[in-house]
Amino acid sequence: MTSQTARAIEHLRSALSHLPTAAMDLESIRNQGIDPSEFARALPLINAIRRIQEYLVRFENEVSFAKLSDAPKHHDLEIARDIEWISNLVHQIREKIEVQKGSTQKGRYAESSVRGLIDQVEDKYRDIFKYMQYFEPGEAGDIPQVNPLQEQLNRESKELVAKLQETYKASLAAKIADDNLRTLRDTIEEHRKQADKWLAWLIRCLLATVLMLLALTFMMGRVDTTEQIIAAQISAAATGQNTPVFTDFSIAHAITQIVSKLVLVSFALGCCVICSRNYQAHIHNVIVNKQREVAWESFKDLYNSIEAGDQTAKQQLVMEAAQAIFAHGSTGFLSKGANEFAALASVVGEVVNKAK
Repeated sequence: MTSQTARAIEHLRSALSHLPTAAMDLESIRNQGIDPSEFARALPLINAIRRIQEYLVRFENEVSFAKLSDAPKHHDLEIARDIEWISNLVHQIREKIEVQKGSTQKGRYAESSVRGLIDQVEDKYRDIFKYMQYFEPGEAGDIPQVNPLQEQLNRESKELVAKLQETYKASLAAKIADDNLRTLRDTIEEHRKQADKWLAWLIRCLLATVLMLLALTFMMGRVDTTEQIIAAQISAAATGQNTPVFTDFSIAHAITQIVSKLVLVSFALGCCVICSRNYQAHIHNVIVNKQREVAWESFKDLYNSIEAGDQTAKQQLVMEAAQAIFAHGSTGFLSKGANEFAALASVVGEVVNKAK
């Protein structure tokens, strides 16, 4: 193995040494300037690269007395470049998982091209270990452990690729769940703003209705009753004045006044009812979506606490929980059925029992 490859392996080892390990506690990770949540997203890929580095060191030790046989020109240089590429990837991961001061950006690692990284690491992994086929025993004697090591590395390479694919699927599922939760929180905030707006309009309408009632009662005159009409006729006859003629027009005018006042009051009260119903509907949606948010967080805690158990039941738990939490539920003045969450409760009980 040439000095170029040895230096590349050393660079990779140095780059990995600047990353925390899964054995560290949260405080130690934060002390290194790393965001624990972003580190958790990147950890599967970091562990995979650590395994590649360990294989390289082990292979370097195993073939320290071997010599190259029929190796293509500049092949060793290409291998060194592949290892340096992985080292640069480690530096990029470090930048992505560092704490961003003054930034509210979330999910930086989850939003990167995870699929592309997995494909590229897989390609580099294959290229690096093709290098092994060009070694044969040197002057120090036979090295029988090289071929078994190559078979083991090829086998573990396939396992690594499978794990990387699982990591991609898991990160994609986590991103979808985070997006749903983020949308849920945005919806809660939007309904809260709408509720405040309709509450302000309700208060305005109530004040306007009260002022209207006061104005209609004290400032817009009165409607003459039958007794008042008769009293006016007697008074006019006693004083010798012309007797006012009260016709059906006066009665019609009185009816018009009463109806117009009732229409105004009904309109004002109707505005109050509309504002009240919209305010109640938005408050209801805030409460329902807040319950969904709490249910999702509780579900994640429950699912993460189950280390064992039937995988089929756990998948069923996920489907039932997603349907119950994120499905379009009833809002406004509609009522929920009593047995709506019965299926979810039974699946949770089944998983918990099997995990004991």
